[in-house]
Amino acid sequence: FLGSFDYRKGCLDLVNIFVQIKRAVPDCAFTLIGVKGTFQTEKAILNFFPEYLRPDIKVLLSFNSNDLPIFLKNVKVSVFPSYFEGFPFSVIECISAGIPVCAYDAPGASSMLPDSLLDKTGNWQGLANKAISLLTNQEYYLEISNQVMLQSKPYNWEDIAINTLKIYEIAWLKKTSKI
Repeated sequence: FLGSFDYRKGCLDLVNIFVQIKRAVPDCAFTLIGVKGTFQTEKAILNFFPEYLRPDIKVLLSFNSNDLPIFLKNVKVSVFPSYFEGFPFSVIECISAGIPVCAYDAPGASSMLPDSLLDKTGNWQGLANKAISLLTNQEYYLEISNQVMLQSKPYNWEDIAINTLKIYEIAWLKKTSKI
C-alpha cells in the first residue's frame, strides 16, 4: 500500500485485505509506504493489524520521493482501497512501475485502472481476491502488469509539462499579437 493510512483511504479495509491475502498466500509479506498521516507512528499503524500478521508488515512512515523506485522494486501487487480520491499519485507511481493496483471503483483510481482491477467500493473481499489472483497466477500477472504500464503513459509528467508549456506559448502568442 502506498499512501497515508487513514479512514478515507480504507485503512480498516486494508487490514481485512491483508488478512485474506495472508490466508491464501502464506509466504506473502506486506509493505506500507508513506503511511504517516492520521497515525504518526509505526506502532499506532501496526496496532490495527492482528498480532500474528505484524512481523510480515514493513512500515515506512515517510520517504524521499527520489527513493520511491527503490521501495517499489520488490512490490508485486498494490491494493488501494480508497473510498474517494482526487488524483491518486500513488496509483500512477505503481502502474508506471508495472505494479498492478487493485482498487475500488471510486473516483480517482477508477479512471486510470482497467476494470479487471476494480471492485465495488467497500468490497474489500473482491480487492483481496484480485490481489490473490495476481500473486498466484504468473501469466495473468504479466498480462496485467504490461497493461497497466501502457495505461500509465498519458500520465508522464515530462510530456504533460511540455504540452502545458505549448498551450501557454500559443495563448501568449495570441494575446501579444492582438496588442
